Amino acid sequence: QALFKQARMIRAESLEHLLDLLSVFSKNPLPAGNRLGIITNAGGLGVLATDSAVLHGLEIATLSPETKTKLGVLPPAAGINNPVDVLGDALADRYRFAIDALVADEHVDMLLVIVTPQTMTQAKETAEAIADAKRHGGKPIVAIYAGKASLTAGLEVLQKNNVATMVYPESGAQALAALLQVTEWR
Repeated sequence: QALFKQARMIRAESLEHLLDLLSVFSKNPLPAGNRLGIITNAGGLGVLATDSAVLHGLEIATLSPETKTKLGVLPPAAGINNPVDVLGDALADRYRFAIDALVADEHVDMLLVIVTPQTMTQAKETAEAIADAKRHGGKPIVAIYAGKASLTAGLEVLQKNNVATMVYPESGAQALAALLQVTEWR
């Protein structure tokens, strides 16, 4: 471990971790800093992402007052702090709104977007919103599509648009932390 650190090498802990790293590194620019924004439609997975991010050296971004004001139009039960919980009934337009707000926030350096299969989930349309943000936002983005089989249409859109995707939020946070490590070395 010490040799890897001295040689500035990132050590993959498993084949799955190696594939996650390859996906994140090949599909994202390096982040400007360590501040992570998280958007989720399942609060529990947002907490798992937060714990993993902090464990791996990322900072959970403090959203700007302007961003919080923008997000204030979300339903009252939504979480407008970071992680942003757009709630289980979120359609693609609610995701797009939250993604655009966080990508525009100068306090957010990278973004983790978590989508779980709920009755209202629009996997394909939400993937299109994520892909648009990746094309125009200039920040690293990882999409967590938890529930692969039921979200296939969305996964196809993300793959077609060169967006890094994973199944577990912890994996996404860990891979983004590795991407940040390269920024810090440079």
